[in-house]
Amino acid sequence: MQLSRRLNEIRDYLQQNHPTIIFISPETQAYSRTFSSVQQTIDRTTLVTVISSRIITSSYLQVPIAIFLPLIAIGCSFAVSLGIVGFLGEAGR
Repeated sequence: MQLSRRLNEIRDYLQQNHPTIIFISPETQAYSRTFSSVQQTIDRTTLVTVISSRIITSSYLQVPIAIFLPLIAIGCSFAVSLGIVGFLGEAGR
């Protein structure tokens, strides 16, 4: 969603300041659709993970704060994995 919005901003800017015909490659459009699909899937997966972990942990844990421990662990592992992926992406450039 971010990439398609960015492409629209670039297209609008160029049309306003440099009135020419602009062609965007099919690869860029495909990447835009892929990234928006991935973002929707991640949002849905996150919601299902939060709900299922709350149900599972509340069924066997009696302390209300203990319900959030698995969610904190999931969040920390997600943050670490984003850092690792970013590091690998920078190294591969």
